[in-house]
Amino acid sequence: MENINQLIEKEKITSKQMNVLMIIIIIVFFLRDGFGKNIPVVVFFVLYFLGFLILSRNELLQFFLFLIPLSNGSLLYYLNLVFGIFFIFKNAHSIKITNAITTSLLLVLWEVLHLLPNTFLGYNENIFKLLGFTLCLIVTTLIISNYKIKNNYISIMFSWCFGLGAFCGIMLTKYIHYFGLANFTTAVRRFGWIPASLDYSSTSMLMNPNELGKLVIITVFCLLTILKVQREYSYKIVFLITYFILFGLMSASRSFLIVFFTLLFVFMLELIIKPKHNKRIIIVLIITTLLMLIFVTIYMRPILIIISDRFKSGDVSGSRFDIYRKYFNILRKSPYLIFGSGMQDYNEKYGLPYSSHNFFIEIISIWGIVGLALTFFWCIGLYSSLKLKKFIFLKNKTILPLLPLLGLFLYEQTGQFFISYYNTFPPLIIALLNIKYAELDIKNSLSI
Repeated sequence: MENINQLIEKEKITSKQMNVLMIIIIIVFFLRDGFGKNIPVVVFFVLYFLGFLILSRNELLQFFLFLIPLSNGSLLYYLNLVFGIFFIFKNAHSIKITNAITTSLLLVLWEVLHLLPNTFLGYNENIFKLLGFTLCLIVTTLIISNYKIKNNYISIMFSWCFGLGAFCGIMLTKYIHYFGLANFTTAVRRFGWIPASLDYSSTSMLMNPNELGKLVIITVFCLLTILKVQREYSYKIVFLITYFILFGLMSASRSFLIVFFTLLFVFMLELIIKPKHNKRIIIVLIITTLLMLIFVTIYMRPILIIISDRFKSGDVSGSRFDIYRKYFNILRKSPYLIFGSGMQDYNEKYGLPYSSHNFFIEIISIWGIVGLALTFFWCIGLYSSLKLKKFIFLKNKTILPLLPLLGLFLYEQTGQFFISYYNTFPPLIIALLNIKYAELDIKNSLSI
């Protein structure tokens, strides 16, 4: 057997391998997306595969979450596929069937029961899309429900921040490179998109501004959770929170502002209730707020104008309410209300050119009320599998660890969840593991 020193040395080696891989990947992305160099997508395929092949099983999740913000199109599908296969292969001996796994299998079975008749009815159903969804759903459920959190949650979060921060930096470099520092806000307007004037491929780095806002919210409140218990990371977290909020503002997303300030208000109530126990966070929030006000006032006036114009528009919901009304009118007269239409291209089965943009309407549209019940039990199974001590957050008068999950839930009321599973499952993993991390820390502090 390996002794402790050998294990520590082995862990250091694998960590160095991951750091080197991350840096190489970021450099390649910078060259391709930041400066327009012609780098074949197969280079990214090889780097992704190599990473999952050589890294230890405890580093797979870190590497995967680092890559999520950087990946798009077929590269994102490939990332989810390769990670899922390697994750199951390297963790096969520790996988246990939980209630959450059972419910996820029922969801897959329910989707299969839609795919077969839809195929006979002439709809363009794809078995490979079904297999991809199945793999991602099962792996996500495994990670949350029975994947041992002996891998360091702080390392997971900082890997995620490294990837999301790199995405923001590369996109900013791209905008400045093509449009100049003074003009890029006018040319781009909302951070994350690629203007039509630029050539880009299906795997080019880009992100829906609303999606960027969602990731910023989850990241910021997860970092605040770490800050509450880990003093040694204070300076790094202050920088990251300030950095990400600036890009959240640059997304000019109304959803970002509404959800962010809703969660911040809830968190402020916690700080007021227990000011003595939250001195460090209060100081951090004051410093961050001052830095933000100074920077935004001096350098981000065009962004503030765009945000103001968006809130002044006639329809603040971005036509969401009209979309909800159309789906509701069709559903109430259709058998799809009970059974759903299936996931794939479901909007076409309703004769609509757009998806529902709401968590509950989406589930009812694709799986009906039956699917809504199964989804409810899946969510309950995921949360129950964390095996939290009863009322532990209530007894400690804190709601902070739950805010990332609440933010995700609120955001999905105007977005897509299961349809965009390759984008939405990773933030769900982070939000739920954040809850478990906070609970473990509270338990440790009570046992001292």
